[in-house]
Amino acid sequence: MLWLRPSPMLHRCALVALAMGTASATITAQGAKKPVKTPAKPAVPIAAPLVAPAVAAEPEPIAPQVAMIAGVIEDSLGAPIIDAEIAILGTSLRTRSSTGGTWRIGGIEPGPVLLSARRVGYLPQTITVHVKSGESRAMDLTMQPMSKAPFQLPEQVIFTTPRPMRSVFHGAFYQRKATYPGGTFYTREDILQLKAVYTSDVFRTTPGFYQSRDRRGQTQWVVRGVTTAQACPIRFFIDGVNVPLNGMSIDELVQPSDIEGIEIYKGLSTVPAEFSGRSNQDDSRCGVVAVWTRVTR
Repeated sequence: MLWLRPSPMLHRCALVALAMGTASATITAQGAKKPVKTPAKPAVPIAAPLVAPAVAAEPEPIAPQVAMIAGVIEDSLGAPIIDAEIAILGTSLRTRSSTGGTWRIGGIEPGPVLLSARRVGYLPQTITVHVKSGESRAMDLTMQPMSKAPFQLPEQVIFTTPRPMRSVFHGAFYQRKATYPGGTFYTREDILQLKAVYTSDVFRTTPGFYQSRDRRGQTQWVVRGVTTAQACPIRFFIDGVNVPLNGMSIDELVQPSDIEGIEIYKGLSTVPAEFSGRSNQDDSRCGVVAVWTRVTR
């Protein structure tokens, strides 16, 4: 076996290299710089998306509702005044006091109105009334008698030939009575036999014909068994002219003593052609009442 002995020169070089490596490592360790911390950037807030503010919906304006005034008219001694004219000046709304001095005016637009009361032998009276929307007000009136006797005109005698009752009643009324089995007819003799105090007393004797109250508390005549999409009152005609009541009563417009005949039709199938059709406030399909007064022309 051959053993090789390391050279002294090689051993010395190795020691020098080892010493240099150690010194280098020591310098590197001593001269190393500490790492510098970079300051964190402040967080930038993210803007929220723009949202338009909610706008409150404007409430729809409430349409004003018509009002009603009713009461009793009396003289200075407390006695009721019959047949006094009560009217809303500047409008077509008017009525006359009935038995007991009672009166009633409906369909009044809200706001200040001039209420007038007139009667022969009494001083006319006019007052301002502030009416609210949908109001039903009770108001009693007192009229003062004239201090002086009214001026009396000299008596005059006029000779004339009496004219017959208009043919529109005599001819058509009795013709429809004979040819329209679906109608109910009342002649003047029938009304006198019923001893009706108010015109509505005649309607109450008609089967299936009754009164009800609408959403404003006003009475209206309806026919039992008639079904419609919405409530529609009976259509009234006076002397052939459609008369919307507008919350008033037929008793305020005509008295039994002034009536010559009444026709009542319950339902569109029984209504004659001259009373059919629709208007803005009345509908013939709910029934028709035609009142004929004792007027000569």
